[in-house]
Amino acid sequence: FFFQAEDGIRDVAVTGVQTCALPILLAGEVHLERTHLQPDERVLCMLPLYHVNALFYTFGSAVAAGASAAIVPRFSASQFWHIVAASRATHTTVMASAGALLVQRPRSEYVDDHRLRVVNGSGFTPETLRAFREEFHVPVIIEGFGMTEIPATFGNPFGGPHKLGSMGVPAKHPAIAGAWTQARILDDDGRDLPDNAAGELAVRVPNIMQGYFRDPAQTEAALADGWFLTGDIVKRDADGFYFFVARKKDIIRRRGENVAGAELDRVIGEHPAVAEAAAIAVPGDFNDEEIMAVVAPRPGMAVTGEQIRQWCADRLAAHKIPRFVVFLPALPHTATHKVAKHLLKQDPALLAAMSSAGNSAQQSG
Repeated sequence: FFFQAEDGIRDVAVTGVQTCALPILLAGEVHLERTHLQPDERVLCMLPLYHVNALFYTFGSAVAAGASAAIVPRFSASQFWHIVAASRATHTTVMASAGALLVQRPRSEYVDDHRLRVVNGSGFTPETLRAFREEFHVPVIIEGFGMTEIPATFGNPFGGPHKLGSMGVPAKHPAIAGAWTQARILDDDGRDLPDNAAGELAVRVPNIMQGYFRDPAQTEAALADGWFLTGDIVKRDADGFYFFVARKKDIIRRRGENVAGAELDRVIGEHPAVAEAAAIAVPGDFNDEEIMAVVAPRPGMAVTGEQIRQWCADRLAAHKIPRFVVFLPALPHTATHKVAKHLLKQDPALLAAMSSAGNSAQQSG
């Protein structure tokens, strides 16, 4: 294995793995079907090892393939390409926000002498996909989906087709015949929905979790007859590809309509002057919810709240246009590079900006 220590990068010999849980190995083997990692290749891990992606996919696939791994303490956008080149990594995972940051960084930080051929991740936009393929010369981009409770459950096929923004199709195990992932999309009454209808994703896989630690009530709520209720709102197209819509808890109830926060994040994030955006629910009139868009502009670029609202109006239904637009220099993130919406919802400065001007764009430091 290959580690980055505080005093630099060096090889560390590992003579064997004494214990490795079967679920990790199974998820690692399924991940091999996604990425085709080979024994003479190296996978780079920049996520914390308590995260399912790092432990089950990166570490698990390296062990399953007999390959090596490069494990570094944290993601650094400015040093990313230097680490990729120095570690001689051929595979890595790039989450949506990390990919957006890399595309926005100066191209002087890019190191052309790298071996990276496969990037696994999610949330790629047309811009990030084009940049990774054409500017960063990474030939294979794999988008997929999994959770700690049900790891490695979906992925875009290695050889294509690749549907941008898709979770992919139900995963397969490279050495086990038949379906690995069984998936259903359910309405609020637990009935199966047809293609192109949005509902809660339910999944059954061989390496499903046993339950939540010391929480039987939550376990019972999440598991129904061997199916795991993900809490994710998902659609399936006629080709059998699945598309994430929103977390159930990320649904904003406005004027009697359900608005997916993730859809607004994506649409606003595609504005050329926006580095990143997060839509959150804030208190509205008559026990209703209103939409606040929290926006981080690209460095050196200016954008107004009215321009953001007009951008949304040109692309979305009227009830999805945010009433409030607040600007921050940068959005908070979790350790796995996802926007920490829970912190935004708790930020008193954002609520103050909302109350100070009913519907105008505000600047919040």
